[in-house]
Amino acid sequence: MNIGVVLTMSVTDFKAKTLKKASVKKPTKA
Repeated sequence: MNIGVVLTMSVTDFKAKTLKKASVKKPTKA
């Protein structure tokens, strides 16, 4: 695996976790 793939996977995982947290918190920003 090259670093580009690792970074992409890390960013995707980070975004997924952020979206889950945002969904739970129900942010005011639609």
